[in-house]
Amino acid sequence: MAIRCVAILLIISLITSCGINRQPGEPIRSAKPDDSFPDQVILSHLKLTNAIQYHHWLERLDPVDLGSLESAVSLFKNCTADSLSRDSMLFFYQEFRNHLAEIYFENNVQANHQLENSPSPEMVKSLKAMFAARGMLLGSSEGSFYLNPEIRYLLQNFGPFISCACREYLAIEASEQESIFSGGRKMVNPSDSLISRILKWDEFIRRNPGFISIRLAKEKYAYYLGAFLAGTDNFRAFDQENNHLNDSLKISFESFMEKNPDNKSTQIVKEYLQMLSLNDFTYTEKVDSFLLEKVYGAGIAGEQKDQLRQSPVQH
Repeated sequence: MAIRCVAILLIISLITSCGINRQPGEPIRSAKPDDSFPDQVILSHLKLTNAIQYHHWLERLDPVDLGSLESAVSLFKNCTADSLSRDSMLFFYQEFRNHLAEIYFENNVQANHQLENSPSPEMVKSLKAMFAARGMLLGSSEGSFYLNPEIRYLLQNFGPFISCACREYLAIEASEQESIFSGGRKMVNPSDSLISRILKWDEFIRRNPGFISIRLAKEKYAYYLGAFLAGTDNFRAFDQENNHLNDSLKISFESFMEKNPDNKSTQIVKEYLQMLSLNDFTYTEKVDSFLLEKVYGAGIAGEQKDQLRQSPVQH
């Protein structure tokens, strides 16, 4: 049991440390000559037994080649590890895939050439299909193209091999990706979408306290609850002129408490309303203190608290 615990701690340490000192767009490692990458025949015969071995082989794959994603999936499916190790392997795969998506167009001259100078709809459609087959969504913004890893792809390709908790985690993430609550548009009140997300993550955390990436689930929960209480980029919680709480948001808080009387989040919302009532529902510095202590405080590191707190709060 002691050896297994040490292995789990090492795996978690690797997961949380991946990319800490790497800036966006910076390659995972120095570029290597083509013949230094592992042979596909060798990869096809490997039967890995744990997540550390998987991480080792991911480090040897070409970080800017789409074929590396196929190799990574094959390595995963061919392994003989238990579900806990596979859960860890999945998050190593995600880190590898996410970084490939970040740097792909910076390091692929051919892809850039195909997409520059207003490519035809047929070409874009063809490229979208190619990327989609590898779990990547091709998007564009102001003439620039980018890759966005698709969560549903993970469910389809890794779902049968991972734990129930990990499948549920991916299912929630996939649902969120497919219906982003802000949508980049001005909303009258995004509370309904936020409430749905708060309740899902609250329930997930309650039922899966030992999930290997429970920290990430708690971060998501804290972000959505903070956004619900303090506003979003396109929906301010407090009026800019008088700092008074938005009336429709106050109604949402009261409705939330009425519909979810036994939920842990309800107690937080109740305490938040009580705190605001002491100041005639006007913004004060106590709002930030409350969010830091009650929302962003549980199980989240100091630096992450600052990032999460700064994201949703709009006064």
